[in-house]
Amino acid sequence: MSGQDFEHFIADLLRDEGYLHVQVVGRSGDQGADITARTRNGRKIAVQCKRQAAPVGADRIRNLIGAVHCAYTGHQAVLVTSARFTRPALDEGHGHVVLIDRNRLVEWMRGKPLGL
Repeated sequence: MSGQDFEHFIADLLRDEGYLHVQVVGRSGDQGADITARTRNGRKIAVQCKRQAAPVGADRIRNLIGAVHCAYTGHQAVLVTSARFTRPALDEGHGHVVLIDRNRLVEWMRGKPLGL
């Protein structure tokens, strides 16, 4: 699965769970988020997707926090990866970003809601 296929796969999972206005933003000009959506109660989310084998580092978390602060004000930041997160990434994201690693992704794929 390519990175772009992964983004569409995550968008489909969001739709299946009932998220609204799910849009894959696109490569050029995405301003740091791959997908935008709304929860059923109207809360805005900005999702960054990382399909990779290596653990996601803290720099990726900081980039997403910056994107939400500058381009996606009012959105909840969410980072979904097919890998794991480094300890510094977990520390950086705590309280700022919803982090979904491959284990939580599998649970989500099996029907466990994200709970955003």
